[in-house]
Amino acid sequence: MGPMRAGPRCSGYLVWLFLAASAAAWGQSAGAVQLTVRGEHISPGRIFLFSDVAVGAASAPVAFTLTNRGSSSITLARSAVILSGNDAPMFSVVNQPESTLSSGGSLRFRLVFEPTRLGPFLAKVTVRAVGRPQLFSFVVAGNGVPSL
Repeated sequence: MGPMRAGPRCSGYLVWLFLAASAAAWGQSAGAVQLTVRGEHISPGRIFLFSDVAVGAASAPVAFTLTNRGSSSITLARSAVILSGNDAPMFSVVNQPESTLSSGGSLRFRLVFEPTRLGPFLAKVTVRAVGRPQLFSFVVAGNGVPSL
């Protein structure tokens, strides 16, 4: 299964070659927690690929939905969504989800890709809960391209 693409201008193949080896090592399963974007499930180890973005510009915010399929509520940590990795500064969390993910409930957070130089970039996205520092994690990637 390849990376998810956010739009038609994506240079996904080049970024995919660059990222494929590290994505599986970064993703972690959450069991009862499911993550979706635009109605499509993101499994641990899968890459969400932003559309190409011109250096100095920003992508449109992309909404990710976290759903609790378990029978108990989950209390999210303060600043529950964190970005890590060398390229993490190229991405940002636009809004943090609310603090409680009730049983059967869903919460949203949004991410933006803002490259400051040319090339492919990736970051690990981790959603943390109280007592569970890694409730769910996946990888985001993007490609900084020249301005037109």
